[in-house]
Amino acid sequence: GIAESRGVFIGDHLIFVNGLPVGAGCQVHDSHFPQLKEVVAMLENEDNYPIALTFARPSQQTSRWTASYALDVETAETFCVTANKYKQLGFELGSGRARGEVVVKAFHAVEGSLQENFRKEMKQMGISQDLAFESIDGQVVPSYASCDMIMSALKRVLSSKGETELVLCNVHRKDWVRQQCKGTK
Repeated sequence: GIAESRGVFIGDHLIFVNGLPVGAGCQVHDSHFPQLKEVVAMLENEDNYPIALTFARPSQQTSRWTASYALDVETAETFCVTANKYKQLGFELGSGRARGEVVVKAFHAVEGSLQENFRKEMKQMGISQDLAFESIDGQVVPSYASCDMIMSALKRVLSSKGETELVLCNVHRKDWVRQQCKGTK
């Protein structure tokens, strides 16, 4: 998603949503610490888009692993990520170690413009299965792949081999398999 592609890491702190302090950002402004579910609700609310999210991580001088539990927002490295829709963000939030902290817990795939356009085209052609690009010549296509990324890969393979293998997958079946595998080792 946008967050991961713009340099957000797992463990980074979300400190502002559209300028409103959340998590560790509340220590600077000495304001109310919204609960994690309130922060998630802010992100899911379409009225908040386009959205600007400010993240922080301990500065280079402070080790992420040996630092005190609470993030020192005054000395942390901060950076901003913007998005036009919630589904572009591509991350899951969790609670940090200190009271009220909101951190990036995991990343998940988001649908890129190529996948979105491909899906619309398939529906117009009367193909009801929800298909997505899986790989080009054995190379996995990330869900966030843009048209330029795909076209570049296709041109590269076609110019070197003269042909290519394009593998599609049924998105719903793939999600079903993932659900079946959760909790198993």
